[in-house]
Amino acid sequence: MIVIGTDVVENYLADHAGHKRIKVARSQYQAWLDIVTRANWRNPENVKASYPKASILKGGSFSTSRATTTDW
Repeated sequence: MIVIGTDVVENYLADHAGHKRIKVARSQYQAWLDIVTRANWRNPENVKASYPKASILKGGSFSTSRATTTDW
């Protein structure tokens, strides 16, 4: 699984380092990132099986599809 936009999340977490509950958000994000970087999903249905609330954004093929979730 290729995860894009991690720099945006890391910048946000760094910019809000002093905010209440940011440590919790960082640990939840890291747990999610660990899961998805090790995932061996073959198609959008595999993602939905793991994360039923995930949204699959169509891009023509799985290689260009995007999955989003707020479960972390």
